[in-house]
Amino acid sequence: MGKIKEALFSVSKEEFEAQIWPELEIELRVVMEEEAAPPPGGGPGGGLSMNFDSLTAVTVIVAVIPHHLDKEVPAEKVIREGGYASIDDFITDIKPKFLKLCSDLKKDKVEEQGTT
Repeated sequence: MGKIKEALFSVSKEEFEAQIWPELEIELRVVMEEEAAPPPGGGPGGGLSMNFDSLTAVTVIVAVIPHHLDKEVPAEKVIREGGYASIDDFITDIKPKFLKLCSDLKKDKVEEQGTT
């Protein structure tokens, strides 16, 4: 028998993409841009420029995600080791990983209908 994957989030993939991801992506971009911004008075941007390490990505995820999903995300499931070359690289990498953590309610309903 195959391994049953239990979703971390009860929200469906469709609901995540339509209702949660748009706002989540905006907030992630804002926070990452703040991390990369130069400190008051000038100088190099937060030591990050537009690339950043995985620790910074974890810090952002831990701070932002609970506001949108009411649950913390295990960083090892979404953050790539070695960091990211840009904010776009970060966003592109994490979105499919978040989708994998959502329930597949549509699929579950089809399977239930097939067994009744």
